[in-house]
Amino acid sequence: MGVLSKFFFKASDGERAETVVHLAPDNRSIITGRVLDSDGKPAGDACVLLYDTMGKQEFESYALIDSMFTDSDGAFVLGPVSGGTLYAVYVYHRGIRTRQLELKG
Repeated sequence: MGVLSKFFFKASDGERAETVVHLAPDNRSIITGRVLDSDGKPAGDACVLLYDTMGKQEFESYALIDSMFTDSDGAFVLGPVSGGTLYAVYVYHRGIRTRQLELKG
């Protein structure tokens, strides 16, 4: 797991708050992509789910890692993912057929 870096602040009227956050090295990866409809146009509000397959073929055995809805450009970012693990990505959107995408890191 990565390191969580957080801080709290409460700005006063007219005040400029500035900070620097130093992150620890993290060798995990992310997956980014876009969902397009059958006409090649961005599919906003598509639900994209990332599962760890746990090395199994049966969907019931998969563990949900991350999920999000695409933005107006159809873009999504999921993760983190680790090398050597087989993942499945499912996309759900009105009028778009569900598709499983397997990723092997």
